[in-house]
Amino acid sequence: MDAHRGRRYAGVTAEVHMNSTVKVILIWVLILVAAVGLYNFFAHRNTSSKTSLNLTELLNKVDQGEVTSVVVSGSNLTTEYT
Repeated sequence: MDAHRGRRYAGVTAEVHMNSTVKVILIWVLILVAAVGLYNFFAHRNTSSKTSLNLTELLNKVDQGEVTSVVVSGSNLTTEYT
């Protein structure tokens, strides 16, 4: 009977060790996801906002002197405002 208990105890120890390993892996995955999320948040924090304007709105801003530069790249216009 003691031998049977010994095997059962060894099985429980293996399960506890496996659960501990899974917990450690999950913690590292969560740390990695949090680190990537924080990097993306701070890396894109200072980028300028993108606003879509139609041509009439853009020309009105040019006429009002609000646009300092326009860069044409294919079918995209990138503007810099005063």
